[in-house]
Amino acid sequence: MEPSRKRGRDANDRSSYYARRRQDMLDVRKCVKELQTADDGTIYKIIERWADADDTVAMDLHKAYGTLQARQQEHGINFDHHIKAVLYKLHKDDLWPQRPKHEAAAEVPAFIEKTIETIGRKATRHSSYETKLAGLRTLLQIGKIICGCVNEGVEQAVRQHFQKEATLGDAMYNIAESMGQSQLGGLCSEVNGEPTFLENMEGLVALEEETQMEMGLAEVLNLFTDTEDATEGEDESEDGDGEDAGEGDNEDRDEDENGDGQDEDEEEDDSDSEGFDSDGVVKAPRREVRNRRSRRTVVPSNSSKGKYTSLPWLGNMF
Repeated sequence: MEPSRKRGRDANDRSSYYARRRQDMLDVRKCVKELQTADDGTIYKIIERWADADDTVAMDLHKAYGTLQARQQEHGINFDHHIKAVLYKLHKDDLWPQRPKHEAAAEVPAFIEKTIETIGRKATRHSSYETKLAGLRTLLQIGKIICGCVNEGVEQAVRQHFQKEATLGDAMYNIAESMGQSQLGGLCSEVNGEPTFLENMEGLVALEEETQMEMGLAEVLNLFTDTEDATEGEDESEDGDGEDAGEGDNEDRDEDENGDGQDEDEEEDDSDSEGFDSDGVVKAPRREVRNRRSRRTVVPSNSSKGKYTSLPWLGNMF
């Protein structure tokens, strides 16, 4: 009987150990979830210390980061649903009139700000061009929505919240700054007669000034205008090089024609005087030596600046 009792006691010990272990894991998951929700940086510091102490954890982090980069660069993210969500939140009181006004006045501005931050975070430096482009256009539409808030109630709360809030401008600036010069130039190029992103951005900045908002959009516009000025300067310099090359060709052609005419006259004079001297005595033919000017060939520059390409405008949502 003694061995069976021992086996039973061991089984109970194992079951109690696994129960405590399972409870500890549940507590750990709960802690991670709560810390992630709080988002005060504590969980990230713990992961950093853990990765510094354990090479396996560090390798797992590198692999996960590489996978994230590849997925972001492979597929473009569409942010159109965020525009619909913002519009729904903004006009939710029209659908649910019994909802307390003060709740919506506090909830909607915070929701819009969080949406802007989410788009700015997803359209990161390692995202594809399509993702960054979609992020900029969606943020531009959200900017129009904010500037269009003129009514009382929730719209007034949104307007007051973003009156001097640069969240929108910062998100757009970070995305635009992460794009290359050619990509920014593509947003300044006209496609099928539609307004360019630069033109729409100028309209949003004008609307911001008209509504007396200060969301930091002028700095974003400066990025695009500087890019456009640099592009026009390169085009003008290349056009000037082409004209200089063409003028050089014309001058060389005129000089060559004049030179050929002089040479022909010299040949005619030599042929008349060749064979006889002034006394009519036959003389030996002399070997004619001429230093003809070598004709220089100038190849005109055919290099032209590559045209930027951009995706078609996604269209106004409202």
